[in-house]
Amino acid sequence: MINVFDEKGTKLVSITREYKLLKVTEDYKKGILDSFKTNPETKQYYEVIKNMIKFTDNFPAIQLFYVDSQKIYIQTYLTKEKTYEFFIYNFKGEFLKRLFLPFSYQDGLR
Repeated sequence: MINVFDEKGTKLVSITREYKLLKVTEDYKKGILDSFKTNPETKQYYEVIKNMIKFTDNFPAIQLFYVDSQKIYIQTYLTKEKTYEFFIYNFKGEFLKRLFLPFSYQDGLR
């Protein structure tokens, strides 16, 4: 759920959407661990970090969200090639469209 507020902090609407959660894959887990292992900022701590990381069975429904041009862009973990699924809503909570946008991460942390 995402709550939308006006500039005075008054709640305008809550956005909710039924969404089938995606499984966290072994490839994803390996990619994250490899990122920690090779990143110059974390590789010295890799042996400690790898034992601290606990992966859930499923990704959360929402990865990130962005607000721009009176629209709310909700990013999920679903990917197609090098694009991520986004749901776009207006500030009234009305669904506008679903699309896939290019998005890349620098590494497992960024």
